[in-house]
Amino acid sequence: MNRREALFTLGGGAGGALVTLGLQGARGAAAPGADAAQAAPERPAAGGGSTKDAALPGRFSGEHVRRLKLVATAGFVADGQHGFYTVSEIDHDLRESHSLWLFDRAGEGKRRLAAELGDLTAPAPSPDGRMFAGLANVSGKKQIHLVPIAGGKARVLTAMPQGVGGPPVWSPDGRSIAFTAGPPSKRDPSLPYRLDRVTYRFDGLGYLDDVVQDLYVVDVGSGAVR
Repeated sequence: MNRREALFTLGGGAGGALVTLGLQGARGAAAPGADAAQAAPERPAAGGGSTKDAALPGRFSGEHVRRLKLVATAGFVADGQHGFYTVSEIDHDLRESHSLWLFDRAGEGKRRLAAELGDLTAPAPSPDGRMFAGLANVSGKKQIHLVPIAGGKARVLTAMPQGVGGPPVWSPDGRSIAFTAGPPSKRDPSLPYRLDRVTYRFDGLGYLDDVVQDLYVVDVGSGAVR
């Protein structure tokens, strides 16, 4: 056989979609632009005849990617009556986006929350079961938003200069939320950079001082950050 199969996983978690690509070997390789179905050997079908054209799937394209929807996260709400999950999908610009969905204990009454936010990630239900804290874009930066479980408009809670880096974590009393974020301002790369540590950069990350995250706590009522 001069046909090799390459397998890779598209998506994440247990819901990842397994995709098979047919790769032609060096011997008997199809001419450039030739269709994979034309290059594949003809095989007898179970009921007789040929499977050359009928059995092989079409090429995997961007349209197939946009049809994929995967459950990214799931959990329960503290009110004891609801569960939630997020759906990951690819938009028309081939960018990943997430939506938050709520359902009741019987597995019915499914509805989407905060659809106006578009991409909403890292949802964390409050200890009293009344709202979610999640991350959504504000002027290109991820900020914490409060989403009422009963419905209604979400409220922006933070305004970090470089955006929020880590997922929100509620305090037990529900009065504050902890998160991580970068420093107030970015380092000017045109200025000299003083090294005061042995390990100062990593491949794929760059200078550590540019990606370091600090721990913050925001008051849910006032929005004060410390």
